[in-house]
Amino acid sequence: MESSRAFWWVKVKGSGSSIMIYEEELAKTKNAYNILEIAKTKTCLEVPIHMLKLFEREKDSHEGQAVRNSLSVHHVRGGNDDLDPLYVSYPDECPDASSSAQVSLSDIIKMQEKIEQKIEEENAKAQEKVMQTLVPLCQQAFELVPASSSSWDADWHAKVCAHYGIWGCIILSQTHPETHTWFCQQCPEEYFGFCVSEHIYHKKQSQGASALGIDIADPSNGLPLLKHFEVLYQDGDMTLFPCAATNLQGPNTITVKILIALDLHRTPLQWVYSKADIRKKPDQEWCVHSVEPVQKGRELIYPQKLMQLGELHGKVIQISPRPFMRSLYMQARMAHRQHSEFPNPDKELD
Repeated sequence: MESSRAFWWVKVKGSGSSIMIYEEELAKTKNAYNILEIAKTKTCLEVPIHMLKLFEREKDSHEGQAVRNSLSVHHVRGGNDDLDPLYVSYPDECPDASSSAQVSLSDIIKMQEKIEQKIEEENAKAQEKVMQTLVPLCQQAFELVPASSSSWDADWHAKVCAHYGIWGCIILSQTHPETHTWFCQQCPEEYFGFCVSEHIYHKKQSQGASALGIDIADPSNGLPLLKHFEVLYQDGDMTLFPCAATNLQGPNTITVKILIALDLHRTPLQWVYSKADIRKKPDQEWCVHSVEPVQKGRELIYPQKLMQLGELHGKVIQISPRPFMRSLYMQARMAHRQHSEFPNPDKELD
């Protein structure tokens, strides 16, 4: 028959005094094994738990009458006071409780330092795992992704062109400002070309733009470009990288360098962009032609040649008023991810 107990006095072999173990300290199983666990912990005993044995009194340990580990604590007799405690014993070859209990302050400090170091290492690992999760999420939320698709918006185009005061391509109008130096073979009088207004930070990623403080609909987030340039710029095959320069047009002007992926340098620049057609018939009238005048007698002859994208690589233009720097920065990051030869704005820009 079980009798309710609130505590047990227990003495561990080699220790100078008894300890008290309360019922609430025991595990739910409340058996003799739980008493051994608590006694081992309270006395800092280094003997393996499986080598410990519980006796109802010390003299029983000499006769080998140990209490079964599975026996309910309420069936354990003895331990009512510190003069007649339960007794925990172990083989003589094991370290005794008194030696293990005598831990110096320096040992305690060392153990604490080890624990703190382990906690720091675990925290560092946990933080690394968090970052491994957060970084892709942040990139997905804010980083531009290649997206060579757009729809014509006449109002947006007019708004951007009026903002920059130019109704043609902002690149070709500076790299080839004279009408006779570049044009479409089919319609040379329209030397500004078939121009569209590119969203620097993509319109489809408006949530990321909002978080970065970029107004997608502001003309400072746009650039008037030849359609072929727009496709290259959206895909990260081209970037307009800010650089230092003198003789700026005004205080709100930025100088950028035109950078085009190396594997596209020999690709003809298209007047009317058509990805499929340019592969089949690259010499047709939808390509832009660059013209170098040649003196023949008293006349200047303008022989035509296809303008290749590589001719524009490394050239510098100025944009005024200055576009959103955050938009240019995010596009440059995307371009660097697409082509490692492009500079990394995180390292190159202040």
